[in-house]
Amino acid sequence: MTILRRALLAGLAMALLVTPLAGLAVPLPESSVRAQDDGVPLPVAEPGAHPRLLITSAYIEDTLIPRMEDTTPAWVAFASYLESSGPDEDAALHPGLALRSLALAWLVTGDEGYAQSARDVMIGLVTLVDSDPAMNGGALSEAFIDHVAVLALGYDWLYGGLTDTDRAALVDVLWRAAKRLRNPAADVDNIIWLDGELRAFDHGAVHWLWALTAVGLALWGDYEDAPALVDFCRETLAADIIPALDIQTGGAWAEGPMHGFAATYAVVQTALVWWTAAGENFFTGSLWWYDRLAYDLFLYYPTPTTTGNRGGAAIYDYPAIIGDSARFSTAAAYGRAGDLMLRAVFSGTEHGDWMDWFLRQPPDGLPPWLAVEEFLWRDPLATGSPPSDLTWYAPYTGHVFLRSGWTGDGGALDAGATAITFNAGDRLAEAQYYDQGSFTLFHNGHDLIVRSGVYSGGTSDHDANYAARTIAANTVLVCDLAENFDGIRANDDRDIWLNDCGQRSTSPYPASALNVGYLYTNWRAYDTGSLLRYGDRDGITYLRADLTGAYNSTVYTTPENRDKVSLVWRELVYIRPSTVIVTDRVITTYPSYTPMQVFHFQTEPTPSGLFFGSLVDHSALYMQNLLPNSRVTVIGGYQVGGQIVDQSGGGPIGNEFENQPYGTFRLEIAPGQLNLDNWFLVAFIAQNADQPPPSEGMLVLGEGVRGTVRGSWQVMFDDQPGSGADVTDASFQIAPGVESVLITGLVPGAAYTVETDGREAQTLTADDAGLIVITGALPGTARVALAAEEKVPS
Repeated sequence: MTILRRALLAGLAMALLVTPLAGLAVPLPESSVRAQDDGVPLPVAEPGAHPRLLITSAYIEDTLIPRMEDTTPAWVAFASYLESSGPDEDAALHPGLALRSLALAWLVTGDEGYAQSARDVMIGLVTLVDSDPAMNGGALSEAFIDHVAVLALGYDWLYGGLTDTDRAALVDVLWRAAKRLRNPAADVDNIIWLDGELRAFDHGAVHWLWALTAVGLALWGDYEDAPALVDFCRETLAADIIPALDIQTGGAWAEGPMHGFAATYAVVQTALVWWTAAGENFFTGSLWWYDRLAYDLFLYYPTPTTTGNRGGAAIYDYPAIIGDSARFSTAAAYGRAGDLMLRAVFSGTEHGDWMDWFLRQPPDGLPPWLAVEEFLWRDPLATGSPPSDLTWYAPYTGHVFLRSGWTGDGGALDAGATAITFNAGDRLAEAQYYDQGSFTLFHNGHDLIVRSGVYSGGTSDHDANYAARTIAANTVLVCDLAENFDGIRANDDRDIWLNDCGQRSTSPYPASALNVGYLYTNWRAYDTGSLLRYGDRDGITYLRADLTGAYNSTVYTTPENRDKVSLVWRELVYIRPSTVIVTDRVITTYPSYTPMQVFHFQTEPTPSGLFFGSLVDHSALYMQNLLPNSRVTVIGGYQVGGQIVDQSGGGPIGNEFENQPYGTFRLEIAPGQLNLDNWFLVAFIAQNADQPPPSEGMLVLGEGVRGTVRGSWQVMFDDQPGSGADVTDASFQIAPGVESVLITGLVPGAAYTVETDGREAQTLTADDAGLIVITGALPGTARVALAAEEKVPS
């Protein structure tokens, strides 16, 4: 059963009673778990006591000191960092990290040497904050915000080791900083607000609220005006931030992995300090917190990797499928830190148990500069168990993660597993890419269908004209040669925006939907995709998505352009362990608007029989195009409209972790002739390179359906998806060797009469995704029709 997608707009019930919004989505996953029935399983501080931000005296005595005395692995790693040169080096480069570690070391050990080192770091941090341009009429910055947050934490954790004079000086600088943070006029670069609207979908706002909340709760009882700031922070969290989380169902973060990891770290700390400092439980009011644990598990690839090809620490690999994401970033470490906190909040729940298991997989620890988080939140006795689910989806943002499995020999994480990602949802954040309908395929430790390009800061020519654009994704392009993409994304290198034949901007509205209220008021500009159907059965996952609104279309067109499509629908079937079938229907508004499927590879795809093959080390991908009379073109390099787009700031593309081109080969499939109504069908098979090539599939064209055979499976799709009617009658041939037939596009929940050669007719009921599976049928003709009781008299 489908629901009105916009009903997910939390906090807008009254508005939805007046104007239901367009677009359908799959139902929200049911879950009875929100948070602990009796509150977060961490002690609350006594009134007026310090520390109270994140930890309390009871937590130190009952949990942390016993972990130290038991010399748990997390304590050993933390102590090793403390005894190294790391704190001194971090004090110069990242004082917040050093302060957090040294202050906790003093609280746990009572060693005055740690307290003195922490105070020394705090003096430097006070100087950084007090001399920041933001304190002297300049613009707010993310660095300033983060420094204020950790200074407030230091004030709280070191409270017992400070003199009255120290405290008074810290109160003064913290309060002046908080006043600047609450001044919209200081936000010159629109990190927090835009035209008076809080940017609740963007990471800057959650970092800002964490800093203000830390200041308010740290000074609560020590400064007369602190209660007013506390009230402001409580109201902002409840009225703005949590509704923005609520709409990102399934634990998603629209900005993508890199910003999402850091944002989670900030927003979880914000909620947790409300519990430890004031006993107020913000984890109970939203499923987002609990689901974020599962989302992160699926977001990480099945194997760790070294952080970037420039070298670095072992940390998780993840797909840059959405958002302004570097493919490698130490932000993944902050993601694990946030997950450690969440597993402490949801200790003993299913998702908490999954995370406990995952935390024990390689690399089994954070880099030294965040070893403090492992010690703080890692339960040494919690072994956990691997996830029981192989699919995770976030309905509103349309993020879907698919796995072949979790464990290999011995119950450890299976590094050879296959992982599929897919995204088809609305645009919420400025940092999102223009890539609705894109998917990636990872197998046996390697990206095989990849997100092309190299993130180089977000505002380079490469970012603006390639990496963030549709042409770098694995989705659909539609070429209107007169289409104008000017200003689609900030470009600091040149005032030129190339026509990539891709998805539209939100012009004349900002690139971010800002917050739930702004999204509701201006929803048409941000309506870029809907996950319409999702089904899991018999080892297969099926997805159907409407991508029409992502393009200049009959749904929404930017003022300077004309609509080029009236329908773009994508369906994806994942047959475990490693087969993906993708079919698209594209209806253009003029025959010369050429539609194309585009896919990206790490190595050049070369013809091999009916396949195109791509070999990456010990992994291989085979792609079969099943569209008759189509044109297939392989293009090397980052080409857009005949130009090579590989510059960032006037130099080669790259970032702190990555300087090698990624996904430099793309394959385009276009119809052999001009049509208004177009369809595509392609199959991908991933396997180990030492295996023989797979058998070639065949195209099956029937009455009302079309599909393909892949091994023992035959998959049939509605041949008119998006027409407004589901399949009610169809016939097709079942190929020899087929053991199971998946039929999609049926009326959800309806009974169908199924007739196959050599068997008596049977009645099967379509599931909520409109799927049925026929098993044991012989080769020959199959007929599927609504059962007599389902038919409505004309």
